[in-house]
Amino acid sequence: DDDWTGWCEFFLRATREQAARNEARVRQIFDLYQQRKEWIIQQTRSPYAIWALDFIFSNPIFNASEFIEKTRASRAAANRILNILVSAGLFETIQSGVGRRPAIYAYSELLDITEGVRAIDDHT
Repeated sequence: DDDWTGWCEFFLRATREQAARNEARVRQIFDLYQQRKEWIIQQTRSPYAIWALDFIFSNPIFNASEFIEKTRASRAAANRILNILVSAGLFETIQSGVGRRPAIYAYSELLDITEGVRAIDDHT
């Protein structure tokens, strides 16, 4: 009560602390991107590897059809890349593909950073 200056100091301190946490997360995401960039190029040996990586970082939860459509690769090349990444354990399968329904995947390594906690339950 009647402590406008104290409230402003509290608010500015909280803002500064939140900005520092956000900066740390951004650095973690950037570092993860750089690590995965080299890895995905080596694993897929595809000229579409970076497009695939960019898609994954923009859409950490996605279905197989979206991946195939957005990577700019042919359907066969995109499927090959996706199969390599799934086989390597890069994604968690949220929902298996059945019939015409595509599989849904999550890039939990990225989601864990953005959420600050384990984002995907191990029982999914």
